[in-house]
Amino acid sequence: MSIYYDMRENPNPEKDGNQKPLHPRAVSKGTIKADKIVDAIAQRTGFSRGEIQGVLEEYTQEMLLRVSEGYNVEWGTLGTLSPKLKAKRQVMTKSEIRSPSISVSGLNFKGSAWLSRQLNFDLERSESGFNNSKPYGAIYRRKLLEQYLDENPYIKRTDYSKLTGQLKNKAIQQLNEYVEQGVLIRLGRGNQTEYRRATQPAAAEK
Repeated sequence: MSIYYDMRENPNPEKDGNQKPLHPRAVSKGTIKADKIVDAIAQRTGFSRGEIQGVLEEYTQEMLLRVSEGYNVEWGTLGTLSPKLKAKRQVMTKSEIRSPSISVSGLNFKGSAWLSRQLNFDLERSESGFNNSKPYGAIYRRKLLEQYLDENPYIKRTDYSKLTGQLKNKAIQQLNEYVEQGVLIRLGRGNQTEYRRATQPAAAEK
């Protein structure tokens, strides 16, 4: 068994439409519920399901108790849990805020050195990837659109999705933006909707 991965575009804080470098991200195969883990341990060890579930519940409660007392708590050999804090408002000096304005927003997890040594897993490129639109930048998508309309009188949403790798809702949003920008005009309704250039390019001189 391998961990599937796919490539995602790096965030673009400037939102300038330029395509950004890609980075790998794991593609989840789903979520394994706690009950399935308990069943697997019971079959492998001979402990009853109730015994395992009872120990896990007590262990979890004890960990939360110790975290609430201000301790960092080891989670077996995996790593350490610690409280994650959040201020309800931004401040510039320590005197501007008191404990009622600070809350625990979650838990931080720091993997152990042992865990790092165990992470030499097999990786495999996912054929289907994420159920998301392709990470093409706005400039590249516009280039693909222009090239398509150079050879075709109009484009439909399904054509645009195939061309740019955008899912349905994202494709509709982008096509509507082109309409608002005066790049395209929209004709028809529903499945018969088509998009044409708002102004046809001038014919090449002979």
